[in-house]
Amino acid sequence: MQRTLRVPLDGKPLAETALPLAGLLARSLGATLDLVVVVPDHGASVDAPRAYLDRIAGALDGPVCTRLMSGDPGECIVREAAAEHVLMVVMTTHARSGLQRAVLGSVGEYVVAHSPAPTLLVRSGCRPAPELKTILLAIDTSCAAPLATTIELARACSARVVLLRAIAFDETYVWQWGHGPVLPEPQAVVVARQQLNDLAARVREAGVDAEVRVEIGEAATTIVSVAAEVGADVIVMNTHARTGAQRAIQGSVANAVGRMASQPVLLSRLIPPPPGGPRSIDVVHALQRRHAAPAPTPSIPGPRRV
Repeated sequence: MQRTLRVPLDGKPLAETALPLAGLLARSLGATLDLVVVVPDHGASVDAPRAYLDRIAGALDGPVCTRLMSGDPGECIVREAAAEHVLMVVMTTHARSGLQRAVLGSVGEYVVAHSPAPTLLVRSGCRPAPELKTILLAIDTSCAAPLATTIELARACSARVVLLRAIAFDETYVWQWGHGPVLPEPQAVVVARQQLNDLAARVREAGVDAEVRVEIGEAATTIVSVAAEVGADVIVMNTHARTGAQRAIQGSVANAVGRMASQPVLLSRLIPPPPGGPRSIDVVHALQRRHAAPAPTPSIPGPRRV
């Protein structure tokens, strides 16, 4: 089955800024570029959009297919993505925030929330690197991460992977719990590093160079800062894909990273477990118990003097 990278276009230069990166990934992954333009439903002429797609496709290297769709842009981009084995959607976003996003909506927001494939967002004004050498994989408290996608991308581009976990300041208030020797750093950092070391071992088993970073600080700003420090060419992370007013009120680390980062951000939708399945917090607690400081060995009391 032919694998594809879906690239939505709208006839404007801004949307076309995602094409160089999409072309690079398509060549590396052995995929076809699927260029999509969505036209209104009300019987408008399709001659100009079709000519536009033909012109763009003719200027690209490698296998390219084009299509016109009619209807809502977000729904059209997501439509049939699972059936057609779309590896990812690569698109440009204005990265609006807060109430502006809630009122005006966003095609990118809809695609991230509904696409069965990961969505690579190229922020307006962002200039992607000509090649991918370093991938920053940001991992949240649940240790959920699009590991398979990251490994495939890293192997295809011969890139290294930096696994990052940002520890919030309030997680470091308790230095350790239970008994045992005093730890040189907060228990949350010890646990996070061990978790990332386990994931890094899986990455290395796939033939990809990997390193681990654990930093203390606010999640979004830490991710953006470390991305710049390690020279990341793309940031990969999960998202709960909240939309509309819920996203504006509750906020989103992925949304904040997308607004602030100078790199493209690859978002994989975090699908909640089925009813009755283990919750993320239960997994975290199990891992914390596994890597907690060991209790001291009880000593056998000697004979009492009378």
